[in-house]
Amino acid sequence: VDGRSGSVLRVRGFRLIDTGPLPDGDRVPVPEGGWPMVIMATATATGGGGAQALLGAELAAMTARGTARRQADRVAGQRAARRAVAGLTGWRREDFMVTRAPGGAPVVESTNGSVQVSIAHRDGVGWAAATDRGRPGLDVEAVALRSGAWLRTWFTVAEQALVGDDPV
Repeated sequence: VDGRSGSVLRVRGFRLIDTGPLPDGDRVPVPEGGWPMVIMATATATGGGGAQALLGAELAAMTARGTARRQADRVAGQRAARRAVAGLTGWRREDFMVTRAPGGAPVVESTNGSVQVSIAHRDGVGWAAATDRGRPGLDVEAVALRSGAWLRTWFTVAEQALVGDDPV
């Protein structure tokens, strides 16, 4: 797996073996109404038009506070959200707006239907997942060395047991 800055994951000795379809008892049951449609998108803070171009109110909300870097991150996430929603629905730029609920969760406002979206952003790149039902969840975190104190503060006892002594 390669990232923008190079290798993220390399696996040695991997060999894909075709074992055929999963037995019925090992399959995830199909949810009532079938599987939801999910569209993923990515964007940067600059460039691009069409449905991913921000409306004036969206741009004002994304740049109203914070450092220039945080503003660029929010703009990138907002543009990715617009791209994902448009890809899922086919709606035009004017057909919807992505706002925020009081707690900060993104909300798609449209008279055309109901869509849910999740947004993540980091280092000027935004990612989004839009779905026609259910609630998507998306997060992006940098892999970094962490101290034992950080681990004890942020991880549950069960998560700490999974990590062991690995500082990454």
